[in-house]
Amino acid sequence: CAPSNQAVDELAYKIHLQSIGSNGKSGSFNITRFGICPGEDRHDGRGKRSKHSSKTLHSSARDQYLISINMDVNVSDVATGKDTHDFRHSGDFQQSKKRFSSRNSRHINFGEERQKILSKCHVVCTTLSGAGSKAFIDAVARDDFPDSEFDAIIIDEACQGSEVSTLIPF
Repeated sequence: CAPSNQAVDELAYKIHLQSIGSNGKSGSFNITRFGICPGEDRHDGRGKRSKHSSKTLHSSARDQYLISINMDVNVSDVATGKDTHDFRHSGDFQQSKKRFSSRNSRHINFGEERQKILSKCHVVCTTLSGAGSKAFIDAVARDDFPDSEFDAIIIDEACQGSEVSTLIPF
């Protein structure tokens, strides 16, 4: 977790580039980003939402990676049956994605699809407030999902968040 979307995006990308996964290879974690994609409407802190403006929007490898690990992008892909190139996940996630993509999007339960994605992830990145959102809680706090607890919470830039906001993920 981190207090801002930008900090979470940077954290997720650094994990992808520099962390060594269970197979001993760099970037081999199953990782998902819960929250907005680069370039989506962002809250400016004064009650207004604005588009992130960038000439290279979605063209950088970083932005493409962040879009590929975005939870809602992956759930939408499953719901619509898109077979997208997803360079962040290993076989287990891709196989389950293909299995669920055959369903009709009208019959998709987005909470359940989020739960399935989260259950296969080694790392989940979100903002402090995102960890307390209804969508996130619904995806991880289910009676029929026994592995809904996380082993650890790491809060990057914790000194920039208020004490109360750092308690949300806990």
